[in-house]
Amino acid sequence: MKRKKVVQQLQLPKAIYDPSKYPNPSLQWHFKILQALALDEELPEQPEDKTVPKFRQIDKRAGEYINKWGEILDKEFREYQKEHYGRMDGSKLKRDRDDSEDPPKKKIKAERSGKTLDGMSIAELKNVVGTKGLSKHTVQEIKDLLSSKGLDAKGKKADLIDRAEQWIEED
Repeated sequence: MKRKKVVQQLQLPKAIYDPSKYPNPSLQWHFKILQALALDEELPEQPEDKTVPKFRQIDKRAGEYINKWGEILDKEFREYQKEHYGRMDGSKLKRDRDDSEDPPKKKIKAERSGKTLDGMSIAELKNVVGTKGLSKHTVQEIKDLLSSKGLDAKGKKADLIDRAEQWIEED
C-alpha cells in the first residue's frame, strides 16, 4: 500500500510524457557552442539540462511516503535476517559441537582409473562415451586423444568432445 502511494505521488500530470518539454541536453549544448562560435560570443560555462530530476519537488511530493516505505523495508529485512541467520548483523550462528565429534569431512573428488584416454582401447572409449564420461576428462586429455588419432585438436571442450565421440562411433 505504501509503494502505491509513492508511485501515485510521482506520476506525471495527466500520466502523459511529453518529450518536447525535455530537449536532448547534448544536442542543445552542441547548438549553443556552435551559436557562440558563429556569432563570436562568449562560450557558455555549463549546459542547461532539463532532464535532471527536480529533487526538491520529488521530496516535497513523496518524501514522507518514501521514508515510511524505507522503514517498512528495513524492518522486514531485519526480520528476515533474524529468521535466516539468527543474528541482527547477518552472521550465522556457529553450531555447538562436542569435542568427541569428528570435524565435517571434506568432499574428495572421485578418482579416475590411472588410464589416460589415448591409452584406452576402442571398447573402453566406447564405454566412456556411452556413460557420458568423456566430459569428466580434462581438455588436455581430450586433445591428446584427438592428436594421437590424427584429428584436429583445436576448439572448445564441447567441440573436442563431439569430435572424439564421432571418431569413436565411426571406428
